[in-house]
Amino acid sequence: MTSEKQATLGSVVTRVFRDTNNDGSYQAGEPLEPGVKIAIGKVPTSRSTGMNGLATINSLTPFQPVLIGIEGASLADPHVQPKGPGMIVTPRPGIDALVDIPLVSTGEVDGMLVRAGGGPLEGVDIELVTSQGTVQAITRSEYDGFFLFESVPYGKYSLRVAPLSASAARLDTANVQDIAVSNIAVSLHLGVVAIPSQRMTAHTAP
Repeated sequence: MTSEKQATLGSVVTRVFRDTNNDGSYQAGEPLEPGVKIAIGKVPTSRSTGMNGLATINSLTPFQPVLIGIEGASLADPHVQPKGPGMIVTPRPGIDALVDIPLVSTGEVDGMLVRAGGGPLEGVDIELVTSQGTVQAITRSEYDGFFLFESVPYGKYSLRVAPLSASAARLDTANVQDIAVSNIAVSLHLGVVAIPSQRMTAHTAP
């Protein structure tokens, strides 16, 4: 009866690994991560990965898409985070679907945002943009201009003021600074980051 029941439900085999080459796919030799708690949607389960980095989730409703991820708090290293929220999979009766969850090393970036020639910039949204032009993260400067990006995956980024904030504060929207987060520079302290004001366009009388 148990085998008949399992054949009518779906199951997922989750593999959690360190994505050392940052390509999102498991490669032979990449370390497998034990002791990571699996989550369905945003709800942690009682299942954790074994020494082989694998965990099986049974009794899933077939043909109902579900997000398989991990509980970030179960990771032993605070500077290692999942590369994304997880993977949506549609379980099928009697078939074990394989879900790979890559982990990437992360760092922090902080600084003090000021207006060039002026004082601190408060409440300004700042973006970290990847080399592909994707916004990786957004944070907002505090009353004294301090800003902090946490859990930033290793890589090269451009720092810029978000367009809406730039428009509201009359700031230049161009890239402010190029940075790289790596095992050489896990915590980047940028110090004072000065943002120039927008250039005023001169209008000539007709």
